[in-house]
Amino acid sequence: MTKYRIKEVLNYGGFFGGDTVNAICEPYAGGREEDVTIDEGVFDNLKDRYKVLNGFVVELEREGERVTRARILAAPTRDQLKEVIDADTPSERAHRYRVFAYRCTAENLWVRGEPEELGGGRYRCVLCGEEFSS
Repeated sequence: MTKYRIKEVLNYGGFFGGDTVNAICEPYAGGREEDVTIDEGVFDNLKDRYKVLNGFVVELEREGERVTRARILAAPTRDQLKEVIDADTPSERAHRYRVFAYRCTAENLWVRGEPEELGGGRYRCVLCGEEFSS
C-alpha cells in the first residue's frame, strides 16, 4: 500500500452518484498529483466518507487506476481524526492501540495509533520516521 496526502477533496458521490470520495492526492513521499476515486466500501477504518477532508493522509492499494483498499492514517486535527475513524472495524480492533492517536510535530498531523517505541523515552513517528521524546 502507498501513502498519499489528500490535497483537495473534489466531491463525495462521484459524477453519477455512488458512495465515493473523489480527490486530488499526491504521494506522501513526493511526486505528481493524481485524481483518485475511492469507493467508500474499500476503506478499512472509515466512519463516514463525508468526513474525509483536505490534508488527510491515506494509505491506498491499487490495481491500475482502481483503488482496492484504503485506510485513514492521519489528519490535521485530533477532532477530525476522531470524526472519521471507525474504531470498531475488524482492522482497527486488530491493531489493539493503547492510545487513539499521537501528534507528529514534524508533519503537523495527528497520526492514528501509537508511535514506534525506541526505548529510553524515545519514539519514532510511523508516518514520517521523525524521532521524538516523551
